[in-house]
Amino acid sequence: MLSNRHWKTEIVVAFLLGVLGCLLCGMLLTRLLFGPLPAGAVPGAARAAVGVLCFQLGTLFCAGWLLARHGTSWREAFGWANRRAQSLWLPVVTIALFLPVGALLKNGTSGLLKFLGRPDHEQNALLILQRSTTLPTLLLLGVLTVLLAPLVEELIFRGVLYPWLKGLGFPRLAWWGTATLFAAIHGNLPAFLPLVGLALLFVWLYEKTDNLLAPITAHLVFNAVNFVLFLLLRERAAPGLLPA
Repeated sequence: MLSNRHWKTEIVVAFLLGVLGCLLCGMLLTRLLFGPLPAGAVPGAARAAVGVLCFQLGTLFCAGWLLARHGTSWREAFGWANRRAQSLWLPVVTIALFLPVGALLKNGTSGLLKFLGRPDHEQNALLILQRSTTLPTLLLLGVLTVLLAPLVEELIFRGVLYPWLKGLGFPRLAWWGTATLFAAIHGNLPAFLPLVGLALLFVWLYEKTDNLLAPITAHLVFNAVNFVLFLLLRERAAPGLLPA
């Protein structure tokens, strides 16, 4: 499906360096605005929002630069016009089927870690949400988590990295390597296996529809369901795998 999308290696490397630079700029900006974060401390909602927004907007700019260097448009590069209907309903059905399986995997991993005496630490994103009480703050975090995060992460992992590795002649590495890296960057051991499975589903959706809108939609639905569940049950143990 995506065999005709060959990204040039030197441009991909520059893009990834740009993404890394956006991450570092976000960290520097938050330090300048809010001061150094003590070791082991959870950042506040404002601090997290500034850093994440800097990274996300910067990454979108880098993606636009990558497309310009290849002489292509967003529509052409990511198949926005391909199988539009299927790219909307299929992700919803896929995530609906995956959610209970993913929750069982996470709970099973958490139980195993507890049995082995390993602490089960929640992601900082969940802790930040737990400490956010005002409606504007929750709305801002919702936009960053539910809308922007799926777009930016799918551009990086499925939009660029996956077809690039596949185009180099490493289809298995493209599938498993990007899925493993996607799960690893979320820094949550109990959610690692479920997130690998989720990322593999994202790749399958991209291959099935030839439209990056499909994994973006699936990612958005996944995060949205977990975000709503978290808000409804925030006084209890945090459910789901949010955020992906």
